[in-house]
Amino acid sequence: MRRPLKNFHFFKKGDENILLFTAVTAILVSSGHLSAQQISRDVVVVKPYEPALSDAYKISPLPRIEDSAAVSPTFDYSILPLKINAPFVLKPINAAKMIGTPLERLYNSYIKLGIGNYFTPVAEYNINSLRAKDRSIGAYFRHRSSGSKITLDNDDKVPAGYSVNQAEIYGKKFYPHADLSGSFRFRSDGMHYYGYNTLLFPDTLPDIKGKEIKQNYVRAGIEVRYYSTYTDSSHLNYDLVFNYSNFNDKFNHFENLLLLGTALNKRYGEKLLGVDLGFRLNHTSKSIDSAATTLVSVSPYFSKKNADYEFEVGGRVFFSAGNQKNTFFYPRANLKFSVVERMLVPYVGIDGHANLVTYERLSEENPYIMPASSSEITNRLFVYAGITGLFSSKSGFNLKVSYNIINNTPLFVNDSAGKYQNRFKVISDDVELLKYSGEVFYNPLENLELILKGNLFGTTMSTEAKAWHNPDYEFVFQTRYNLKKKIYADININLIGIRYAKPYDIMDNAIRLDPVFDLNLGLEYRYSKVFSVFADIYNLTSSKYDLWNQYPARKINFILGFTYKL
Repeated sequence: MRRPLKNFHFFKKGDENILLFTAVTAILVSSGHLSAQQISRDVVVVKPYEPALSDAYKISPLPRIEDSAAVSPTFDYSILPLKINAPFVLKPINAAKMIGTPLERLYNSYIKLGIGNYFTPVAEYNINSLRAKDRSIGAYFRHRSSGSKITLDNDDKVPAGYSVNQAEIYGKKFYPHADLSGSFRFRSDGMHYYGYNTLLFPDTLPDIKGKEIKQNYVRAGIEVRYYSTYTDSSHLNYDLVFNYSNFNDKFNHFENLLLLGTALNKRYGEKLLGVDLGFRLNHTSKSIDSAATTLVSVSPYFSKKNADYEFEVGGRVFFSAGNQKNTFFYPRANLKFSVVERMLVPYVGIDGHANLVTYERLSEENPYIMPASSSEITNRLFVYAGITGLFSSKSGFNLKVSYNIINNTPLFVNDSAGKYQNRFKVISDDVELLKYSGEVFYNPLENLELILKGNLFGTTMSTEAKAWHNPDYEFVFQTRYNLKKKIYADININLIGIRYAKPYDIMDNAIRLDPVFDLNLGLEYRYSKVFSVFADIYNLTSSKYDLWNQYPARKINFILGFTYKL
């Protein structure tokens, strides 16, 4: 539909600019096409006009007033001098004090009571003074016994009871630079010669009474010791010992042993110069020896020690008098040096000793010996070499090999003259002994300890066929574990190799004693600091073995009891 242009208002009022632009554009277009076209005055409208308004914008800055007048402030002030009294008061500072860990409470006494199979009562009592600056005194008492019988190879049950009664009183006096200690000891050991020769009674069993085969050893002695405690190395250090003991048995055989000892040394920087002096006098009943035996020893030495090495040189001289007059001299030297500090320390040395072989010493090693047994002075020269060190902070080792020449070594052989052949007599022989020793420890945990020790023996006898009753090897394994310091467990395993006993008839072969495997277990539960209960089990596997030829050991043996601190 066509409408006249003058009747259509295309532009709004106020759109003058748009109108002007449109007019100019139309003139330019018309002038370019005047010759070709005729100007048309008709306008075609596609759709109605839609007016649009643009967005309004607000002016953001706020109005402000600017003051063109500048004012500079001025100050006028003065300081009036005034003296202020400030007195200084000195307050002293107290000296610093070292605070140590609190001391644990000490208890005056300790008691242990228990009982086990084979009717084995156990009792211990220890009493001691509490902490004191100048003295300490105490006493110890112990009893253990058994009234049991043991079955021999021929199924004969014989009395094999034993008893141990022990008492000791001890004390110590502290001086500024020395300590004086003393003790009195008493011990009585009862036992039975129960291991008779079963081959003597092939058809019938002997009627053996307990009193008939009983033996009792009594020991009593006193010791006094006075020794220096200087911390300054420039002083002369000394150690004086007096020891007297009396030993007798049920059959009135006695022995009196007197020992005097002195050790003197003085340090000069890294060097140490000293001498050890000893005097031993053994007076016995005539049934043991017709005269007293005296042994005097002198041992001077010189040593030096530093971080890299340690060595000692000297000698030992022994003089014996009585029925056994002799003189023994031995060199004394050893060297220890560090290849890796504390981790690897080799050592070598040579030394020697001479000792009195007394009736008391023999009975401690073998209580089943004949009454009034004795032996000559034994002396030994040995050389050794070894190495010790650490695998880590929790484990270490010590390996050693030694070669020994031993004269008058005491050996125990069955006595064939007795009614039951149930005692041992003592003979002597010269021995060359090659010994390999080792020890390893390992502490994987703070509350767990493991220790293994062992010895291998190679013996060459001078007269006898073998070193009677001496094993060719022995090992000991020990471990201790505690659970939160409440439950403690101790395991001890003893392994002893083959031993041989001398036969009654020299034409017979040596008597072979089987190896020993002995497992012992100790358990303790600490209910509190003052009370605990325990269980000790011996020969846990109930192994059958002989302590000595014809003397079988008890099978499993246990003791249950408690301890209490007063």
